[in-house]
Order: sequence, then structure tokens, then C-alpha cells
Amino acid sequence: MSMIRWRRRQDLPSLFDRMNSVLNDMAISAPMHLSMLRESETGFGPPVEMYETEDEVVIRAELPGVTKADIEVHAEKNAVSIRGESKENKEVEEEGYYRREIRYGAFSRTLPTPVDIAPDAVSAKFSDGILTIRAKKAEEISTGAKVDIE
Repeated sequence: MSMIRWRRRQDLPSLFDRMNSVLNDMAISAPMHLSMLRESETGFGPPVEMYETEDEVVIRAELPGVTKADIEVHAEKNAVSIRGESKENKEVEEEGYYRREIRYGAFSRTLPTPVDIAPDAVSAKFSDGILTIRAKKAEEISTGAKVDIE
């Protein structure tokens, strides 16, 4: 029996090439998906809505059962981060639960803004379980800033 030398066809990409391509695609789109990665580290992030007006970016986050003291907002030139903790009420023992869907614990959400914002011109208000963040659009790029919540 004679042996025939096998050669990989050059027109077929190898598994390594395909995996490298997928990883490169992920790296390119990482800024848009960074908030999801950070969110998955802590377990969950609050649902939000974001819209843009003529002079500001407005973000509204749903935070039922959370107190103002348990929320932290931080603004950068191109993103706003919301962090906090939803504390569990320990009145009920584990036995007797029929359904348990309310999430407790630390949460985090970083939202890339559609335009650059001025971190020192960001305001936040918390009322009836809704956190409303108003960020003025930036004229010049500045550094990050912690935001006080009213």
C-alpha cells in the first residue's frame, strides 16, 4: 500500500482562522456590548430607556424597591454608569415560596451615550422607583465625575 501525503486545501479556512475572525469581530463591537458584559458580572442591570433631545441625553432607569442611598451614578464623556444594591426583605423563610422572581443584590449597568456628554453637567433625580439622569451634551471633552442624586 502506498501512502499519499495529505495537504489542507488553501481555500478552506482552518478552525483557528474562523475562531480568530469571530474574536476579532467581538473585539470590534465590544464598546457596544460592554454594558452587557458588566451587567452579567453582577447578575442583572436595571431596565432603561435613553433618548436624546437638542441639548441633552436623558436616561430613565427602573429601580423598584431600591432607596436613593443605595444608588450610585457616575458619568464619563461617552457613558453613564448606574450601580447599586437591591436589598432583600428577610421576613419570609425559604419554605412556603411558590414563586420568587424579584432579584436582590448588587446591580450595575453602563450605558454608552450616543454623543459625548459633559460629566460635570449631569443631574440625577430618583422618584417613585424611577431614576432620571439628564446629561448635557459636551462642547469639549472633559474627565469623569460622580453625580449626586436628588
